[in-house]
Amino acid sequence: MNSSGGPSSDPPRRFVWCSAAGQVLHGRTRPGPTPRASLWQRLLGREASGGTIYEFEAIELEPALRALARHLADPGAFSIETTEGARLDFLASRRSPEVTIDCWFFGASEELAITRTDAPELVTRLYQPLTDHDVSRFLLALAERRAAA
Repeated sequence: MNSSGGPSSDPPRRFVWCSAAGQVLHGRTRPGPTPRASLWQRLLGREASGGTIYEFEAIELEPALRALARHLADPGAFSIETTEGARLDFLASRRSPEVTIDCWFFGASEELAITRTDAPELVTRLYQPLTDHDVSRFLLALAERRAAA
């Protein structure tokens, strides 16, 4: 909603994390909180580590498509959230004509393979107000199209 109570004309944004060629393009990382070391870790002289927290950045479609293109050219990491908050991780390799999509829907994970040329179409579709069920059906259609080719 805009200030006059009508619908907002702002372009849609999605939360994206992307790195390519060894640099973070969208999002940021920070060290996670360090948990208290267990008794056994302290006795063995090991340090507890909090890992890394990945913070996604809300961006519009065009920067997301540019980031995806960079990721496909020099694979690093590309993740995007759906309208309902599910996450899709795009896993690419320079040598493969396919992109594996790791889908985090409905509290479970599933992997599907799509073609590199379908990846921008998928990202573009994610900028539409779709439910996670709609996204899941679209992903299955892309995977079936790849398998039939």
